[in-house]
This record gives sequence, C-alpha cells and structure tokens, in this order.
Amino acid sequence: MTSFLYELPWFKGRRDAVGQILGGWQTNGIFTVQSGVPFTPLLGFDSNCDGVDSSSDRPDILADPFSGVASGFFFNPTAFAPTVACADGTAGRNSLTGPGIANFDWSLNKKFQLGERANLEFRSEFFNLFNTPSLGTPVNVFTNPNFGRVQNLRPGTNSRQIQFGLRLSF
Repeated sequence: MTSFLYELPWFKGRRDAVGQILGGWQTNGIFTVQSGVPFTPLLGFDSNCDGVDSSSDRPDILADPFSGVASGFFFNPTAFAPTVACADGTAGRNSLTGPGIANFDWSLNKKFQLGERANLEFRSEFFNLFNTPSLGTPVNVFTNPNFGRVQNLRPGTNSRQIQFGLRLSF
C-alpha cells in the first residue's frame, strides 16, 4: 500500500477571483496491492476411508494447476484427479493462492476562504476509481461442477463509489 498527497501548484498565491477558484486544490490517493488468499483443493467425499468428515480429503495433483488454464477458470481443474480407493491425495494444504487485489482510491479537495473566520471545504472522493473487481476464492471442491471457477467477489470489497461533500467551518 502506498499513498500520496499533492497540492496542485496552479494559480497558487493569486489573490484575484481566478486564483480563488482555480488555485489551492489538493489531490490525495491510496494505491493498494495485495496477494491472494491461500486455499486447499478438496475432493468432497471421504476418499481415504477413515470415516472422518470429508472436508479435509484432498485430490491428487497431476500437473501445474496454473498452466493450460481455460477461459473462465482461475486454475486448471484437469490438473487434479480423485485418489485411488482409501488413499490420501497428493495436493498440499493451502497449495493454491486465490486472486489478489489492486485498488486505487483518489480524492480532490479545496478550501475556499469566506472572510477572516469562515471557510468552505469541498471534497470529492472516488473509492475504487478504476472499478477493478476483487475476485473471491475459486470453488475448491473437486466434485463441484464449478471447480476452478470464481463465483463471487471478495467479501468487504466494493465497486466504484463516488461521494461529494461540503463543510462550512466558522
């Protein structure tokens, strides 16, 4: 994550109407980049015959899941196969990493002096300025027909949001 604050130099210091309107603007930004969340491919049934919940049984991994990825998939589901009867799979715990995040928030602000003691602040804020989707974790259950596809967005992330504000201080 990185951020910046920059006071725009145009018309700075001018005392006329042009300087009052076009001068003194400030821009701010926050750029966030995060890697994806690790997750485990699962079979969806009790393959190792231990009688325990199948939520931890993993498939066999046959190839690199990120090579030969078809359109619409996040990883190659054909890189996995069911295990032989009563055996543990070779896919590791948290062996896959989901999609990452790249987000840019930006704002433009200006304070207008309204006499000696009062000022009016204008703010415009753009969250997720480029409207970049933050994809959720792909379906990780081998028996699910959508295995390898992203079906939702990452929780807590939003599409572009814009807000404007005025604040009178006196």
